[in-house]
Amino acid sequence: MANKDSRLKNSIRNSAVGLITQAITLILGFLARSVFVKTLAEDYLGVNGLFTNILTVLSFAELGVGNAIVFGLYKPIRDNDEDKIAQYVTFYKTAYRLIGIIVAAVGLCVAPFLDIIIVDKPNIPENLTFIYLLYLANTVLSYFMVWKRTFMTANQEKYIGTVTE
Repeated sequence: MANKDSRLKNSIRNSAVGLITQAITLILGFLARSVFVKTLAEDYLGVNGLFTNILTVLSFAELGVGNAIVFGLYKPIRDNDEDKIAQYVTFYKTAYRLIGIIVAAVGLCVAPFLDIIIVDKPNIPENLTFIYLLYLANTVLSYFMVWKRTFMTANQEKYIGTVTE
């Protein structure tokens, strides 16, 4: 499991890929937002913003667990301690499953109160609760998958996951 390339080389590669990916994401995000503003009603954009903000607040349940685990993995990776690496990754997987369940539960508790949260109902034909549940499912499912990237991040191979997305 030891990293064959130098840590400096991987750090440079991670930075370059991250910078390029961020630039592309910003440009595509701006273009998509421009198209949405011109083709969709403002109501859709408002719903998107509201649900994104609600789920961002719920995401505070993570509380930096991922960063702590990645930091904890540095030494076992350096020492090629496969048992310790497996323990960290297993813990991370369990922790993020629990966080996903907590976010799902709290998110489902918010759903009945959407009528109170949304004072001025948007003029869209779709069911707002259903749209919210789709946003919630997207967020929760990401918690069940994120643990897989931990080792690549700690091993300074995050560029692999970034490029393959």
